[in-house]
Amino acid sequence: MVTQSIKTLTSIERFQELMRGLNIPQRLSLPILEAALDYHERTAQRDVLFHQVRDFFATRATRVPKGLDRLPAVWLTQIPEVLWATRKPHWDSLPYFIGALGVEQGILRVAYLQEQPSNSRRINMWDQLRVTLNISLKPNLWTPLTNHEERAVWEARPDLHAELFRVH
Repeated sequence: MVTQSIKTLTSIERFQELMRGLNIPQRLSLPILEAALDYHERTAQRDVLFHQVRDFFATRATRVPKGLDRLPAVWLTQIPEVLWATRKPHWDSLPYFIGALGVEQGILRVAYLQEQPSNSRRINMWDQLRVTLNISLKPNLWTPLTNHEERAVWEARPDLHAELFRVH
Protein backbone atom coordinates (compact mmCIF):
# COMPACT_ATOMS: atom_id res chain seq x y z
CA MET A 1 0.00 0.00 0.00
CA VAL A 2 2.76 2.48 0.90
CA THR A 3 4.65 1.66 -2.32
CA GLN A 4 1.50 2.35 -4.34
CA SER A 5 1.01 5.67 -2.52
CA ILE A 6 4.62 6.66 -3.25
CA LYS A 7 4.08 5.85 -6.95
CA THR A 8 1.04 8.14 -6.87
CA LEU A 9 3.18 10.96 -5.43
CA THR A 10 5.51 10.76 -8.43
CA SER A 11 2.84 10.02 -11.04
CA ILE A 12 2.54 11.99 -14.25
CA GLU A 13 -1.15 12.59 -13.65
CA ARG A 14 -0.51 14.07 -10.20
CA PHE A 15 2.25 16.30 -11.57
CA GLN A 16 0.08 17.55 -14.43
CA GLU A 17 -2.66 18.32 -11.91
CA LEU A 18 -0.12 20.17 -9.80
CA MET A 19 0.99 22.30 -12.77
CA ARG A 20 -2.63 23.11 -13.66
CA GLY A 21 -3.27 24.09 -10.05
CA LEU A 22 -0.31 26.48 -10.23
CA ASN A 23 -1.63 27.92 -13.52
CA ILE A 24 1.49 26.90 -15.42
CA PRO A 25 0.28 26.06 -18.92
CA GLN A 26 2.00 23.56 -21.15
CA ARG A 27 3.60 25.42 -24.07
CA LEU A 28 5.13 22.57 -26.09
CA SER A 29 3.80 19.27 -27.29
CA LEU A 30 5.61 16.10 -26.36
CA PRO A 31 6.83 15.45 -29.96
CA ILE A 32 8.40 18.91 -30.15
CA LEU A 33 10.07 18.49 -26.76
CA GLU A 34 11.38 15.06 -27.73
CA ALA A 35 12.78 16.46 -30.99
CA ALA A 36 14.56 19.24 -29.08
CA LEU A 37 15.97 16.76 -26.57
CA ASP A 38 17.16 14.55 -29.47
CA TYR A 39 18.91 17.56 -30.99
CA HIS A 40 20.84 18.16 -27.78
CA GLU A 41 21.60 14.45 -27.39
CA ARG A 42 23.51 14.40 -30.68
CA THR A 43 26.11 16.88 -29.41
CA ALA A 44 26.47 15.60 -25.84
CA GLN A 45 29.44 13.76 -24.40
CA ARG A 46 27.19 11.51 -22.37
CA ASP A 47 29.87 9.45 -20.59
CA VAL A 48 31.78 12.46 -19.30
CA LEU A 49 28.58 14.23 -18.37
CA PHE A 50 27.16 11.23 -16.51
CA HIS A 51 30.31 10.90 -14.40
CA GLN A 52 30.29 14.62 -13.56
CA VAL A 53 26.66 14.51 -12.42
CA ARG A 54 27.18 11.28 -10.52
CA ASP A 55 30.14 12.89 -8.73
CA PHE A 56 28.02 15.93 -7.89
CA PHE A 57 25.41 13.74 -6.22
CA ALA A 58 28.04 11.65 -4.43
CA THR A 59 29.77 14.70 -2.98
CA ARG A 60 26.97 17.26 -2.61
CA ALA A 61 23.89 15.14 -2.04
CA THR A 62 25.46 12.07 -0.37
CA ARG A 63 23.32 9.80 -2.53
CA VAL A 64 23.38 9.09 -6.25
CA PRO A 65 19.81 8.64 -7.48
CA LYS A 66 18.84 5.73 -9.66
CA GLY A 67 18.00 6.57 -13.25
CA LEU A 68 20.62 9.25 -13.95
CA ASP A 69 21.90 7.25 -16.90
CA ARG A 70 18.49 7.45 -18.61
CA LEU A 71 17.97 11.22 -18.36
CA PRO A 72 18.35 13.49 -21.39
CA ALA A 73 21.91 14.76 -21.62
CA VAL A 74 20.88 18.40 -21.77
CA TRP A 75 19.00 17.99 -18.48
CA LEU A 76 21.95 16.19 -16.90
CA THR A 77 24.11 19.23 -17.56
CA GLN A 78 21.64 21.46 -15.73
CA ILE A 79 20.52 19.34 -12.77
CA PRO A 80 23.47 20.10 -10.46
CA GLU A 81 23.16 23.85 -10.96
CA VAL A 82 19.38 23.86 -10.50
CA LEU A 83 19.54 21.73 -7.37
CA TRP A 84 22.45 23.68 -5.90
CA ALA A 85 20.55 26.93 -6.44
CA THR A 86 17.71 25.61 -4.24
CA ARG A 87 19.89 25.20 -1.17
CA LYS A 88 20.06 27.61 1.71
CA PRO A 89 23.32 29.62 1.82
CA HIS A 90 24.71 27.80 4.85
CA TRP A 91 24.13 24.30 3.44
CA ASP A 92 27.23 22.34 2.46
CA SER A 93 25.19 19.57 0.90
CA LEU A 94 21.68 18.94 -0.36
CA PRO A 95 19.25 17.32 2.08
CA TYR A 96 16.75 16.00 -0.46
CA PHE A 97 17.75 12.32 -0.59
CA ILE A 98 16.54 11.87 -4.13
CA GLY A 99 16.15 8.14 -4.59
CA ALA A 100 15.33 8.04 -8.28
CA LEU A 101 14.95 10.27 -11.32
CA GLY A 102 13.17 9.35 -14.51
CA VAL A 103 11.44 10.84 -17.51
CA GLU A 104 7.94 9.99 -18.58
CA GLN A 105 5.90 11.91 -21.15
CA GLY A 106 8.42 14.76 -21.06
CA ILE A 107 8.17 15.17 -17.30
CA LEU A 108 11.04 14.65 -14.90
CA ARG A 109 9.81 12.29 -12.21
CA VAL A 110 11.49 12.69 -8.84
CA ALA A 111 11.19 10.17 -6.00
CA TYR A 112 12.47 11.15 -2.57
CA LEU A 113 13.48 8.61 0.05
CA GLN A 114 11.97 10.61 2.93
CA GLU A 115 8.67 11.51 1.28
CA GLN A 116 5.69 9.92 2.94
CA PRO A 117 2.22 9.46 1.48
CA SER A 118 -0.25 12.12 2.51
CA ASN A 119 -3.92 12.75 1.90
CA SER A 120 -3.27 16.47 1.73
CA ARG A 121 -3.75 18.23 -1.61
CA ARG A 122 -1.42 21.02 -0.50
CA ILE A 123 1.82 21.63 -2.33
CA ASN A 124 4.67 20.47 -0.11
CA MET A 125 8.40 21.06 -0.36
CA TRP A 126 8.82 17.86 -2.40
CA ASP A 127 6.31 19.11 -4.95
CA GLN A 128 7.94 22.54 -5.01
CA LEU A 129 11.25 20.95 -5.89
CA ARG A 130 9.58 18.80 -8.59
CA VAL A 131 8.08 21.94 -10.14
CA THR A 132 11.35 23.87 -9.87
CA LEU A 133 13.27 21.09 -11.62
CA ASN A 134 10.69 20.62 -14.34
CA ILE A 135 10.42 24.29 -15.26
CA SER A 136 14.13 25.03 -14.82
CA LEU A 137 15.56 22.23 -16.96
CA LYS A 138 15.46 23.43 -20.55
CA PRO A 139 13.96 22.53 -22.90
CA ASN A 140 10.73 21.59 -21.13
CA LEU A 141 7.01 21.37 -21.81
CA TRP A 142 6.25 24.73 -20.14
CA THR A 143 8.80 27.00 -21.82
CA PRO A 144 9.11 27.89 -25.51
CA LEU A 145 12.15 26.61 -27.36
CA THR A 146 15.04 28.94 -27.98
CA ASN A 147 15.34 30.21 -31.55
CA HIS A 148 18.30 27.91 -32.07
CA GLU A 149 16.38 24.85 -30.81
CA GLU A 150 13.34 25.73 -32.86
CA ARG A 151 15.46 26.05 -36.00
CA ALA A 152 17.13 22.70 -35.29
CA VAL A 153 13.75 20.97 -34.80
CA TRP A 154 12.43 22.66 -37.96
CA GLU A 155 15.33 21.35 -40.00
CA ALA A 156 15.42 17.85 -38.50
CA ARG A 157 11.68 17.20 -38.31
CA PRO A 158 9.62 18.49 -41.26
CA ASP A 159 6.71 16.45 -39.89
CA LEU A 160 6.52 18.90 -36.95
CA HIS A 161 6.34 22.12 -39.01
CA ALA A 162 2.58 22.58 -38.52
CA GLU A 163 2.94 21.91 -34.81
CA LEU A 164 5.78 24.43 -34.50
CA PHE A 165 3.48 27.06 -36.05
CA ARG A 166 0.83 26.30 -33.42
CA VAL A 167 3.33 26.91 -30.62
CA HIS A 168 3.49 30.63 -31.45
